Amino acid sequence: TGTPVRGGLTFREGHYICEALHATGRLVGIDMVELNPTIGYSHEDTITIGCSLIRAALGESLL
Repeated sequence: TGTPVRGGLTFREGHYICEALHATGRLVGIDMVELNPTIGYSHEDTITIGCSLIRAALGESLL
């Protein structure tokens, strides 16, 4: 988390992966690891994005 990776996943790519995971119907558990709210634009944005990815894996869509 402390080391940004050039060419890493964007939020949209991560969200798509989480939606695709939900669509399989095979998700039985999920953990968010290495969420660091002290890195990024703001603490709230980082936490909001992490929560949004989890919600997408559980079936919530952006639209």
